[in-house]
Amino acid sequence: MSEEPKYSTFLSNFTVNIIFVVLMIVGAAMIPLLSLQLNPTRYLPSVTISWRWPEAPVRVVEREVTSVLEGVLSTVTEVKKISSRTYNEGGTITVEFDKSADARMKRFEIASLIRESRKHLPAGVSYPTITMNTPSNETGSTILTFRLNGNASPSYIYSLAETVVSPAISMVDGVYNVSIYGATPQEWELLYDQDKMWALGLEPRIVSSAIDSYLWEMELGGALEVGTDGTEKKTYMTLLGNDTENFKWEEIPIAKVGDRIIHLAEVADVKLKDQRPSSYYRINGLNTINITVSAEQNVNNIKVAKDVKQVVERLKGELPGGYSMMTANDNTLYLKEEITKNIYRAVLSVILLLLFVLAISR
Repeated sequence: MSEEPKYSTFLSNFTVNIIFVVLMIVGAAMIPLLSLQLNPTRYLPSVTISWRWPEAPVRVVEREVTSVLEGVLSTVTEVKKISSRTYNEGGTITVEFDKSADARMKRFEIASLIRESRKHLPAGVSYPTITMNTPSNETGSTILTFRLNGNASPSYIYSLAETVVSPAISMVDGVYNVSIYGATPQEWELLYDQDKMWALGLEPRIVSSAIDSYLWEMELGGALEVGTDGTEKKTYMTLLGNDTENFKWEEIPIAKVGDRIIHLAEVADVKLKDQRPSSYYRINGLNTINITVSAEQNVNNIKVAKDVKQVVERLKGELPGGYSMMTANDNTLYLKEEITKNIYRAVLSVILLLLFVLAISR
């Protein structure tokens, strides 16, 4: 009767452990391809119902529309949460369902309930619209915060960040949004010549009224449309004033004196200036603008942060003299530390396992 070699068990165990180590190396090499985030992304299917009621105060909208629709939607099954927001002339209701619910079927059910309850709503309310809030990778969390400071005004630093820094960072793959804040808003200042206005018989209230009329917006009413399926839809018309972004202040007509039309430039000087600041924020005596970078969902936050930092390092050399840019907050540092700890523990576990197998095999 032949005996089995004594080293066959050792070779078998050794082979299994080698395969195990190889698989761990392959898994570690695939880590950069994973979606590394501090908190997991969680979605719930939901729909949003919105409506308009022109010239209706918030209390009336809440009592006559929001409460009625909330009562109707409460009869829908598999609903996890119903939240509403009511404001002057309209409101919205968001309905969140359980994970197991079919969002499209629930949307059809809600649409049927709203069609039946439409007759219980006031006549001036528009037909409620339903919007599916489908899961997407658009929204994300903040991963980096930078500070851009210089010896210029906050509004100029803001414009520098908006025209130079933001476009470059937005081009990085995986970046969802770049937000800039910290600058004092700007406003238009009108300085009228009192002597000229007296000579023309004008008063400051006339100038103010003329500007209001030039930019005036007014609801003209609505028309009721009946579709082929019997549904009613009300369309509203609004009289809009001149474009507030492209018009020229000096061309605004103020009044007519005799046969002559007086424009704003003839009696006042208009200039754009920073509002009076309510607070100041400086670092080392320099005005500072904050820039936050948000990553898309389901992306490797560490890789995105690394690419953004490379772009920022390049931008530092392109900034004018007297300006500096520094990292204020990096939310990926904690994630890196935790991953390093896990890798260290995994490697140590493998080494101890191999030593244990080697000792047993001997």
